[in-house]
Amino acid sequence: MVTASPTWAAFAVALTLATGLATGLWPALRGSRGNLQTELKESGSALVAGRQQARALNRLVVTEIALAVVPTFAGLLTKSSPICSTPTWGTAAMAC
Repeated sequence: MVTASPTWAAFAVALTLATGLATGLWPALRGSRGNLQTELKESGSALVAGRQQARALNRLVVTEIALAVVPTFAGLLTKSSPICSTPTWGTAAMAC
């Protein structure tokens, strides 16, 4: 039987809230720091981000993917490592 630790559950909730706030507030704060109408007029019809903004957005995407993938694989490894390490005497060995 698998039980959830309250400490890990609280950590997961806190990490989820922090990621949601960061991805939601960061674009809002970036858009509110200057005169938005002037910036839109100067940028013209093409919505092209600058090199620094593109790098920041790329870092944000990579961070989000890492925060989603790493816990998934860690959970799978944690679950499967005891199964693979226990000997199976007298039965067909499981391919790990």
